[in-house]
Amino acid sequence: MNIQERIAAIKALDLGCTQITAVTEERNYADEYGTLLPPFIRVVLVSRPAERSYIRHEVWLPLEWNGIFLGMGNGGLAGNIRYDRLAFGVENGCATANSDLGTSDGRLRGVRNPEVHKDFGWRATVLMTEVGKKITLCFYEKPIAHSYFIGRSTGGQQALMLATRYPNAYEAIVAGVPGNDRTHLHTYFLWNYNKMHRADGTCLFTRGEIHAITESAIAYCQEKGVTEQGKRFISLPPTDKAFLSGFVDGLPMTPEQKNALMDIYTGPVDPKTGRQLHWGMPMGAECTTCGMTDMLGKESPYFYPFVWVFGSDYMGSSFDFSGDMATVDALLSENLNVNNADLTEFFAAGGKLLMYSGSADACVPFRGAADYFQKICAASPEATQGQARYFILPGQEHSAEFYLHGKALMNGQFEIANNLDILRLWQEEGIIPEQFDVITANGDAMITETVYKVMPK
Repeated sequence: MNIQERIAAIKALDLGCTQITAVTEERNYADEYGTLLPPFIRVVLVSRPAERSYIRHEVWLPLEWNGIFLGMGNGGLAGNIRYDRLAFGVENGCATANSDLGTSDGRLRGVRNPEVHKDFGWRATVLMTEVGKKITLCFYEKPIAHSYFIGRSTGGQQALMLATRYPNAYEAIVAGVPGNDRTHLHTYFLWNYNKMHRADGTCLFTRGEIHAITESAIAYCQEKGVTEQGKRFISLPPTDKAFLSGFVDGLPMTPEQKNALMDIYTGPVDPKTGRQLHWGMPMGAECTTCGMTDMLGKESPYFYPFVWVFGSDYMGSSFDFSGDMATVDALLSENLNVNNADLTEFFAAGGKLLMYSGSADACVPFRGAADYFQKICAASPEATQGQARYFILPGQEHSAEFYLHGKALMNGQFEIANNLDILRLWQEEGIIPEQFDVITANGDAMITETVYKVMPK
């Protein structure tokens, strides 16, 4: 069939609760940087799996296809199609799908609406994958050779949802800086915000004071020998309370500020049971995304789970980290959290899992992902030897990537420019990622940082 006949075949597909709203041939499409993309077919879709559900997807089909179906994750509350990620897929010859996760009207659609929580948590990703593959098979009229999913932050949660709930959907997945324990992660945001604000709403810290804390944290860790001299970051921020207390006590701050900072570093706890709800903010990450400087606004970052549970006028200042936390978990955790570490079925199907975090990430502190990965390894010790890897990237924050500075070598010899390169080497050539050398510029010199995998302790 010619292209027009294949487009007609796509339009005739029965996609259940998903409707195709447009199919166009794109030969002069430029990405956000003005770069002209290779010719592709653009398929625009809307899914309505339940009352008040409204999920938008797009599938882009390059005319020169490499046989790969690529699912791409979203970020934050989503709500928009990520055209940059669709463009990435087309540039690399992949049939590529992306979804807005059903939140195009922001957080309002999800207020007391469990169906939208399902859409956001997992259903939109599953529908995107199912209809995306059907469209891909229809258009090219030949089997998909490989299927990969790449996501970071919320996209990392999407990746882990797929591995645990739909283990046969993708052969290999990337879960970068994954917000998998979502209800407790957002409680960590609210905890930090409340700790930084007095009852009258005024903030305990100025922006300048927060920047000074970061400078002091780096100097303190260098003095104590827990990070390399001369580095502008803390490689693995300590969590020992005595160490943290020694730092905080020495700062030129009021007792009220010191108590708040100590609570931010140690993380939220249930006041009745003493149970740790989430890891605290890493030292040295105070000025990064969702760090203390982002707590200076009118509400805590990514406040939507609390609005979904308690209503659109909810403020959060009186949140009970025991009873209200239990309410949030009861209503949202089933659909939004990925704490099930049993990936046996995914690994049995040959699945590959790549996880990574930045050590200076205040948005999704790396210790949560590290703990989750240790549980994965405990549940599937044999499979994880060659099928799962987790890396901590020193000094990187929520934008963490192996190739963040433009160049990286896998296993000392394979140059990689993106996460797709890693998955293809691993799945198609059997080269297991064991080490990354991240090459960065320092003046006229090039500095190589070696990032090793984290394996079971």
